[in-house]
Amino acid sequence: MVQKKNFKNTMACSKCGKTILLKGNRKYCKECSKIAIKEKDKRWKLNNPERTKELKRQDYLRRKDYINKKNKEWYEKKKKELGYYPFKIFEEQKRFGGNRVKALERDNFKCQKCGSTRLICVHHIDGTGRGSKIHNNDLDNLVTLCRNCHIKIHRDLLHKARGIN
Repeated sequence: MVQKKNFKNTMACSKCGKTILLKGNRKYCKECSKIAIKEKDKRWKLNNPERTKELKRQDYLRRKDYINKKNKEWYEKKKKELGYYPFKIFEEQKRFGGNRVKALERDNFKCQKCGSTRLICVHHIDGTGRGSKIHNNDLDNLVTLCRNCHIKIHRDLLHKARGIN
């Protein structure tokens, strides 16, 4: 025999009108309660920006060591698999069309101006690198330079563009 529930202790949700059981001083159904709590949190955060900032900082400090440890483990694992850090993959595809490592190997990982092997980077000869709308990532347009020579080239280009000798 199936027992019928007592529907005397029910009311309508204040927001959507759905029938809910009375429990304490509840005014909303489960779905509307979640929305109301989120709205209340938003209002509190808007009215208490300094406290919100402080709480975010405390939460970050509490979790910082764990997050840093996990990130470091993941990056080291990927570095072992790939041979270099994973963020370089996206950067390489975006800036050099996958030809960065090929250009470095072609130039024997040496600066083509001074021969240095320290702090090497890849430069777009025609200036279609970062910041330009169209990228020319052909191997013929890429050259390996050390950081100092790369800075000198861009400084000279900037001075030339501004009319400074």
